[in-house]
Amino acid sequence: IVPTKATLVVCAVSLVGQWIAEAKSKLTAPLKIHMYHGTNRIRDVKKLAEFDLVVTTYSTLASDWGKSLGHRCLNVTPSHKPLHFIRWHRVVLDESHTVKSEGVAQSKACNELHARLRWCCTGTPMCNDMMDLYGQLVFLRMQPYDSKPTFSRLKQGFQSGHTSQLVFILRRIMIRHSKEATIGGKKLLELPPKQDAPRPLEFTAEERVEYNKLHAQVAEEYASKRGRAVNAAHLVNKQLFQIMSYLLPLRKFCSGGALTKSDVEVSHKARKESDQAMPQDEVCSVCLETPEDPVITACNHWFCRACIGEVIVAGGGGTQAP
Repeated sequence: IVPTKATLVVCAVSLVGQWIAEAKSKLTAPLKIHMYHGTNRIRDVKKLAEFDLVVTTYSTLASDWGKSLGHRCLNVTPSHKPLHFIRWHRVVLDESHTVKSEGVAQSKACNELHARLRWCCTGTPMCNDMMDLYGQLVFLRMQPYDSKPTFSRLKQGFQSGHTSQLVFILRRIMIRHSKEATIGGKKLLELPPKQDAPRPLEFTAEERVEYNKLHAQVAEEYASKRGRAVNAAHLVNKQLFQIMSYLLPLRKFCSGGALTKSDVEVSHKARKESDQAMPQDEVCSVCLETPEDPVITACNHWFCRACIGEVIVAGGGGTQAP
């Protein structure tokens, strides 16, 4: 393991450029920065350790980590997963709720990094459930709460109304910035007043007829899926993203604009695609959210259809998954 005073930032593909730009604009001292992403990334451990800041993505880190598993019968060399052969001064996980499930590849790859300091940055440390905190505490080495039995007892106490222990823990490991926070008497963030403006959508008679037809098709698809489910009562919880994909044609119809037939078609093929078994905690590697209109690549990566389309266009039509 090669020691370094450098910082490693792990973030979404869409934020790599922003992290590098912010570092260059906000820090006065000249920094040696490397983007560890893409086919031209440096795999020499000693050269990587010479940089001040290395920025990579969750998918790249998980890819290196996953490929190294195939070499377990041999000696895993630093070139297989160079970021794991460096003892970083600091590792920062941006949008750290990405590692909320400690069992997925991205979380395991992050947890095996060596670092003196570990930071988690997120605006949503808990997205849907208190267990979302657990994966982040595992990364932070927050003993004894990085043990699932111990954390489960903490969760049970919280659900029973005993919130003081969780509040005590979070106050000692979390810095929360609000819109009212100031530095030197100036607010950290100046936002205009929020304005809600409902925009009712009025269909023409012809549009209403077409929408009702589409709605009936979507309802039929959902009823069919519910009928095939082993446990219909848990269908929505277990297969939320598939259910949401059925609603997408309706949302597209309401958005107006130039729509093709495929945009608003709920076909048998679409149903078969949505029935593919995507891991429950899978996220789009671009936006780090549950994939909307999910698609899977030949290399078994899941994306929002719109996100992967933008990446392909930006990359000149390349076929390598981000």
